[in-house]
Amino acid sequence: MTTTNPMCIGGMYPIDGIPGVFGITVTNTQKIDLYRETVGVGVDDEVLFTEMTNIPVDMKEWFLPGDVICSNESIAEPYLDILRSKVTIHHQSNLCRVPKIDHDFIEEVRQRSVEEHAWTLDRENYGHRYDEVVISDPFGRVVHLLLVHQTSGKLIPAMDSVFPRTPRWRMRLKSVPPKRIRVAWIAIKKLHSMMLAHDGAIPGDDYIKYREIIRHLYGYHIKSPWAPDETLLLRMVMPNTNLFRKWPFWKRIKEIHDENPRSLPRPLAIKAARPRLRWIKVCIREVEESYDFVSLPEWDLYRPPFHIEEIKDNEFGGNWR
Repeated sequence: MTTTNPMCIGGMYPIDGIPGVFGITVTNTQKIDLYRETVGVGVDDEVLFTEMTNIPVDMKEWFLPGDVICSNESIAEPYLDILRSKVTIHHQSNLCRVPKIDHDFIEEVRQRSVEEHAWTLDRENYGHRYDEVVISDPFGRVVHLLLVHQTSGKLIPAMDSVFPRTPRWRMRLKSVPPKRIRVAWIAIKKLHSMMLAHDGAIPGDDYIKYREIIRHLYGYHIKSPWAPDETLLLRMVMPNTNLFRKWPFWKRIKEIHDENPRSLPRPLAIKAARPRLRWIKVCIREVEESYDFVSLPEWDLYRPPFHIEEIKDNEFGGNWR
């Protein structure tokens, strides 16, 4: 992970504050000098920097712990600037020879993502030398991949159709099924979260493991029936009691449930509490939340601990909740 000088996001925090947001005043002189330089305030301007320490749930979509509020008493504006650390995770293939990293490309994707407050993925192909992929979340946290030529399209099966590189493929994006687009983003966001949680440089073996996980995650979702959000038209089918006790994944889920049931999605929590249940009614959101546990070491990529089926009319048998 690399961090550089913080970025300044203008006019993001209301001057009257937000209920539930708490922070501490920055007193470190080195940090203050860095922040003043980033914001570009004058030497005589009275500026107060406050680092956010607690953010209410409804505001976590917009702010991160560690964001710094910049209060300039010489300027009366309804919204204050926010300073946020730039986080960049790099991975470079051992077989990839890159003369120089294109930092401008990284910053362009980061800025676009922050300004639109949206997930952004962009990629470039540099002749027959290498592929470059930049993934940024709405907070501007970037995962940067330098891969062997023509391998960026193999991250997931839908890579070229959902994240096209050429104008010709961009025109075809209009005809791509919405389900494929949604599932592709689920896989890419999972890759981003796994790499972002990694401490230090991403070794090749770990990257290959993460790539294998998101390919399977895409496969699980694309094969599952689809239904409107929040509608219980699907069922999660799970092993019986005996297999539940032997399956490493379900043992781990039971341990998590015993520690904190609220940390599990509803279907997994119900199964952990009632091992005899064979299937549970679920909605798409719950399916996505449950498949998010695919990165647990106990998950068997080739023998998933549950699968999703559509509930047919007048279907009986089994248990449901």
